[in-house]
Amino acid sequence: MVIIIIDCKEGDFFMNSDQLKQFKAIAECGSITKASEKLYITQPALSMALSRLEEELARPLFLRDGRRLVITQDGEKLLYYANMVCDALERAEDYFRVKEYSQLIKLYRIGGTAINLLTEGCYHLPDYRINCVLLKNSDVPKIVGSGIADLVVSDERYMNLAMHKFVEKEFLYHQQLMLCVDKDDPLARYDVMDVKDLEEITMVGRVSPIGFNDWLNDIKADNRVEFNEEINIDNMTYFAERDKLPWPYLMSSFGIGTARGKEYFEKRKLIRITGEYTERDIYLYWNGRNRKNLNPMISLIKDNAKRILALDEGV
Repeated sequence: MVIIIIDCKEGDFFMNSDQLKQFKAIAECGSITKASEKLYITQPALSMALSRLEEELARPLFLRDGRRLVITQDGEKLLYYANMVCDALERAEDYFRVKEYSQLIKLYRIGGTAINLLTEGCYHLPDYRINCVLLKNSDVPKIVGSGIADLVVSDERYMNLAMHKFVEKEFLYHQQLMLCVDKDDPLARYDVMDVKDLEEITMVGRVSPIGFNDWLNDIKADNRVEFNEEINIDNMTYFAERDKLPWPYLMSSFGIGTARGKEYFEKRKLIRITGEYTERDIYLYWNGRNRKNLNPMISLIKDNAKRILALDEGV
């Protein structure tokens, strides 16, 4: 149900979408009796709802002519808006309605893979639904080994520990750990830094215990380093406030050329970080038995990866 707030002289009036649907039905049927049958509600309940609506609006919406209802000028005005609101709601419901015969695709992915970019358009594919689940890196072998995943976006580090015999894969992109600094920062003179040098730098960290941090935690364990994080922020705060952040921060090389990042990263220096597991190849894995059913989704994800890589080259 949608709530609509109308600013009246007497104060704010709250109108909901159900009231508009009921009013619209009465106007179209010209009768409360016929409208109640159309809406599958009782006639007294619909009559009371109309009376309450007219009372709240402080003006009549219909004139009673025997058994027939004649819409007033104010009623015509409200009907105009009711048609727009109801039409928008119907289109939204149709767009997001889950069809009984649609195929559910279970997509599992490790953190830091920019899944929102890779799956762009996938939620709009006809006859498909996606359940996208973020995994801890260490849970990948268990999920893949169980055979419940239709698609997995991951690197080979954990996938190789429990490869399902029906799993096939395709390369999506190469991912590099980068340090992002302001071009006025003294660190901007470097093109490459060793991961162990990051222990001497004050940086911004991420709040999430999984996701991108899962990759960073593996990097820290492999290289026996710790990062000096001045503050830890969530992704929403990061994208809202990153222009104001004075500290460097770690990020992925994938997706820097998209609309959200291109202009921003043109003002900053990206330094390549070297060390154990600071770069990795990201693959799309799937159950080979379902290749035919998964083809539209697989093709779209692969096309998205190619498109984003082409954008990244321009930064």
